[in-house]
Amino acid sequence: MPYYRRTTEAGNTLIVEKGYRRGQTVKFRSGKERPTKEAVKKHNETLAVRKLTALMNENFRKDDLHLTLTYKIQNRPAATEAKKSLNIFIRRLRGLYKKAGKELKYIHTTEYKRTAIHHHILVNYHDLREIKGCWEYGTVRPTLIYTHNLKKLAEYFIKETKETFREKGGSRQRYVPSRNLKRPEPKEETMKRNRWRDEPEEKKGYYIDRDSTESGVNEVTGHLYQYVIYVKMEAEICKRQ
Repeated sequence: MPYYRRTTEAGNTLIVEKGYRRGQTVKFRSGKERPTKEAVKKHNETLAVRKLTALMNENFRKDDLHLTLTYKIQNRPAATEAKKSLNIFIRRLRGLYKKAGKELKYIHTTEYKRTAIHHHILVNYHDLREIKGCWEYGTVRPTLIYTHNLKKLAEYFIKETKETFREKGGSRQRYVPSRNLKRPEPKEETMKRNRWRDEPEEKKGYYIDRDSTESGVNEVTGHLYQYVIYVKMEAEICKRQ
């Protein structure tokens, strides 16, 4: 039975997925078993992480910034008011970047369930002192991105909103990207079954991020799958221009 291989070039990474399409009769678990609601939820979160990983890898890189924006204890707003504060911050950032001859790129998410309301925002690099001056509501906690593969950060963003996503009155979005982000397009091939390899193949000029590799049987579809992220070796040693 043929399977698909989907390859996505995203920044300094190659994301390779392979598996069987829905509707194919090949199964690796009993067809009598039905996936649980929890399994379906977990599957959807996995797909969301993969989509966000490709978007982050395409548009951001090593030395860009993950910012956590918090509020002063005495001034913590409701979710609707917090959205206005974040929009003001982004508007100020956009002006700051424009003044420096750069274009602001970002992805942000907000969490408030069982925790003090706060925002996470991934932005392309700029001077931290100037960025902090744009947030007047509390503290900016910066983290410098140390890798070209941002899968762990994508997992964190999705985890942060898994309890509030689709909540009544919520934003109905797991995350919000700026409109100027590039969307990587996957290329798909149909492969012969006898070419399936359980161990990911090596690619010249890349190394396999083993922490990001996933394989096994999909609990929802019952099909065998594999997900691998390759990172350019030269990209890890290049300095920011």
